[in-house]
Amino acid sequence: MKKLEIFFNALEEREKYTLFVSLIFTILFLGVYISLQNFENVKKLEQRLNKEIKNYNELVKLAGVYASKRGSLAKKTVLTLAQIGDIAKFSNVKEKIQSIKPVNFEEKNMYEITFEDISPDELEKFINNLKRKGINVYFISIDNIRQDNKLKVRITAGV
Repeated sequence: MKKLEIFFNALEEREKYTLFVSLIFTILFLGVYISLQNFENVKKLEQRLNKEIKNYNELVKLAGVYASKRGSLAKKTVLTLAQIGDIAKFSNVKEKIQSIKPVNFEEKNMYEITFEDISPDELEKFINNLKRKGINVYFISIDNIRQDNKLKVRITAGV
């Protein structure tokens, strides 16, 4: 450090001024160069970030579409009393229904339908119409088989 001070003191005023100005220009040049490099790096990072945000938004949109499709495919049809009544009316056995009770077995929505004085042909027509509508028959109990072909039937049906 002492040698540098001796060297600097040995210079004339004009040389000191030139050395000082060149030192200032060098520092400014390096500062501008480093700032521009950082600015370019920041710009590249912003572009990458915008691209990642765009990819993320597209992924979120696709996930929403997937969830809506999956939800619509997984939707179970729900059996209602009105549907059973419509099928019974279509099968001409509505007046022979004695009772309809909801049954919940193994998380399935089912109904127990009890018929009084129904013929085998009417019962077959009703069951076939249930099947056409996509309703499963899980249980059938038939009583009074020998009384003039009039049956007492209990059916458990559901989706």
